[in-house]
Amino acid sequence: MTKKIIKKICAMALVIYLICLAAFAAGEVLPATHAELLQWRDEIWAQTRHLPVYNDPLNTYDPTGSATYLIQLESYTVESISPTLDVEENPILSVTFNDTHAQGPRGTGLGMWAEEILAAYPNDNPALIGNQEFAALYVSDAAWGLVMRDHRGLLNIEYGLADGFDCIILSYVIADGQVSDMRVSGFSETISPEELSERIAMVRGVAADNSFDPETAMLPPLHAEMFHPGDLVFSGLDFLNETEQSMYLKEVEQSLYMSRFDGDPGLEIGFMARRFEGEDMRLESLRITDPKFEGPRGLRVGDPLLEALTRFRSEDPAYQGPLTILYAPGETMKQPPFGLLEMHADGGATITYATPVPGDEDEAVMLQITVEDLHITELYISYRWKGEG
Repeated sequence: MTKKIIKKICAMALVIYLICLAAFAAGEVLPATHAELLQWRDEIWAQTRHLPVYNDPLNTYDPTGSATYLIQLESYTVESISPTLDVEENPILSVTFNDTHAQGPRGTGLGMWAEEILAAYPNDNPALIGNQEFAALYVSDAAWGLVMRDHRGLLNIEYGLADGFDCIILSYVIADGQVSDMRVSGFSETISPEELSERIAMVRGVAADNSFDPETAMLPPLHAEMFHPGDLVFSGLDFLNETEQSMYLKEVEQSLYMSRFDGDPGLEIGFMARRFEGEDMRLESLRITDPKFEGPRGLRVGDPLLEALTRFRSEDPAYQGPLTILYAPGETMKQPPFGLLEMHADGGATITYATPVPGDEDEAVMLQITVEDLHITELYISYRWKGEG
């Protein structure tokens, strides 16, 4: 490397340092820049180019696939356009982190808390309001921050930056609140203007969505909502309006249920003929016994009993005795809406929630949750006649 190149790198590092210093002094966290990430990549290259390699990169080359090499080092696994890092120009395309000694952009790394990652980059949405699957942190014409989650917490934090035709992605996989996997990718990776526009539009759509607020979702059960018809729209499925034909015609991307519909032992779907001949059979029941399928309010098989109780209203939080009426604003327990907890002698439990069907005085929909060893083993949703026990 010539002195001229070294001077350029040092000057670039100084500029980045001054920008970050000014932002820190102003109490502002700026998005990652293209220059910052290229500088970080050069630092990784300088640190690793002479380190021992623990695999044979030639065996990872697939000319019909990515046509790149994977180089396994002690703290990093590097995707490279060359089988060795000891070359004249930086060959790194992506970096995956192998241990907590590996340092990512802005000092981030494995084992860090999700809150630490969120604090290292801009966050225009500290409450993480969005929908049940995503929340936008920030978005511009060429950069974004996005979190992916389920009801149990964050799953992934992603930052993207497009510069010209490059699209660099910083991905932090979260497990139990900490970074369990981390990857920086997209160096020299081409992205079309159409692909970028589609991604930005998706994040802008999430930013405009305020249907899910984690803070109110964790309200005490006394203030939580009763089971209601809106809970029957989940995971791309609209229980009250689905028919046999509509479910088969659904796009796989819209519904996890249809991705493995036929013959999946973890999902049992029942249909019933309508009152008039020729009408399409409606969805009548849904039984879930596999944790990969999500039910109302994000409940899954394997969730603790307490999750099922706290996500719906409970006017008797003591849960004492074999039978607890969680709520029953009607005149009798056979008049929905109502919630009921039954504790069994063998240590198991059954939670039953019922809601009226809008526009139908004779029918209700029941969510029955089976619990064993204090964890959900089955979610069952079905129609019932009002007045049924």
